[in-house]
Amino acid sequence: MTWARPLSASVLVLSFLVASLAPAQNAAPNAAAPRPAGYNELYDERGQVRPQYREFHDLWSRLTQDQREQYLVTSRQAFHGDNALDALPRVLTGAEYDQVLKPGVEQRAKALRAFLQDHYSGRRSYLAAGLIPQDALNRIIGRSYEQGYDRLVKADQIWFMYGPDIIRDARGTFRVIEDNPGFIGGVGDLRLAYNETLKLYAKNPVSAPFRSPEDFYKQLAEKYKAEAAKRGGKAVVYMTPPYADKEDFRIQKIFRDYGIETVTNRTNRRLKIEADGVYVQNTRDASQPLEKVGFVAMIGEHWWLDPSHPQSKIKQAVMEIESHLEEGGLDPKIEKQMRAMLERLQLHPETVRMVDIHNLIDRSNFLGSLRQEVAKSPEGHGLVKAILNRQVGSNYAPGVDFIGDKEFYTFVEDMIRHYLREEPILKNITTERFADPRSGGLNEVLAQRIFSNLSKYVIKKVDGRGGDAVWVGPKIKPEEIPALRERVARDPGMYIVQEFMPLSYMNDVIVDMRVISDVSPDKILVTETPWGRGLPMSGNGKVNLSDAGREITILVGSQRAPLCKWMFK
Repeated sequence: MTWARPLSASVLVLSFLVASLAPAQNAAPNAAAPRPAGYNELYDERGQVRPQYREFHDLWSRLTQDQREQYLVTSRQAFHGDNALDALPRVLTGAEYDQVLKPGVEQRAKALRAFLQDHYSGRRSYLAAGLIPQDALNRIIGRSYEQGYDRLVKADQIWFMYGPDIIRDARGTFRVIEDNPGFIGGVGDLRLAYNETLKLYAKNPVSAPFRSPEDFYKQLAEKYKAEAAKRGGKAVVYMTPPYADKEDFRIQKIFRDYGIETVTNRTNRRLKIEADGVYVQNTRDASQPLEKVGFVAMIGEHWWLDPSHPQSKIKQAVMEIESHLEEGGLDPKIEKQMRAMLERLQLHPETVRMVDIHNLIDRSNFLGSLRQEVAKSPEGHGLVKAILNRQVGSNYAPGVDFIGDKEFYTFVEDMIRHYLREEPILKNITTERFADPRSGGLNEVLAQRIFSNLSKYVIKKVDGRGGDAVWVGPKIKPEEIPALRERVARDPGMYIVQEFMPLSYMNDVIVDMRVISDVSPDKILVTETPWGRGLPMSGNGKVNLSDAGREITILVGSQRAPLCKWMFK
């Protein structure tokens, strides 16, 4: 058995299908042919290329099919095997970005930050307002195994990267499909995707200017350095191998260009956690003095970067148990005990001793030990405690991961109304919970409605990752339905159901985007260049880079559009 970190952006998934019929690659769609159900990003209702695409479409049309397919190969090489890049970029107007996407993401980020600050301050106004039932919140936090941070995290420490996945529905309206906080993917790919696309068309550059991702990186670096200086130290990027993909190396390069060092357990200069704070030490030259660290940009999850913290040990054990269960073939008795252990850790973690968890794992008939793997990197041990004790700042506060839960997502629109007194600019897809929010039991009426017409819906496990535990109604075989229904009935709190909605498309590729932001206690910084993905319509309908998917550069027109708040009243 091999161990690695949880896969990052390369396996984050949207699970909505579109019709498999695609327009021709080199021409506008045939007016007589049936159209896919989703919004056509490239052509308008008359079959004309949309204005923002005209120059790129003209250049792209001159490429032969062989050249486009070869670009998938050469671009994958540029990404060191991680992803391929589509030859045709997605183009957004300045008005779309400035009046809807950017303010919509900022608004959502503000509400999420306000909730976390409310929660960790102890005020918890959301309870008196009936915003989210306590039992539902307990289940959500339990699924992330973050209960132990309750009295440790301070409201003014809330800081995290945030990148909601966004689609455009059949009417052309942007919608959030899920929220992604903390260790998210795409951050390191914005520069490379932008540069590779411009390189492809360098011989015939387009006249229209587009926004560059560099300003986002520059502002992040300046922000991190300023925060470090407040604590009398330097800013560093911290990560530890093995890496999910080469994006981590791209992040290293970006921050190095802006004067921020990356330290790992394989560099000569490494983190050293002392009783009075965090330092960088030179392991090759002991005569060199320790350098004070004032801010750590964490590229990885807490349980991986610092496995020494009690909460990290719990999450580490959970990841190992879940890996054993996913591989299957366990002794039935051990499997039952492992499932019971996970339930106790979610609902009553105070009743569980780490020695009992480790003994259970050791009795598994699978070899390998995740705790032995992470123990090989002692440099980060003590980092989480140092962050919680305010000895060092960080862009990734402990205890924020649970807001990415798919059940939590269903409450976010109401959080915007409660904390900001505004209507959501970017709305959710219609989503319902199989569990009654108060009792946690199965909503029988909802289950009957969904399973009697499953082709209209998508069912998701609330903590599913990488496309696992996603059932797309039209793709489910009739013989699979009874087992799925039994699964949902057995543990309804673990499943949501969303309206089946076709994604927008470009030629024969369905697309989505992630608008990345840095959410700190006093400021929200949103990128000017979203990260994009696509999947051929002939695929399984999940925009998943690990399953024939590809990255799609998203270019935003440089012309600034004023924010018209009246549009969202």
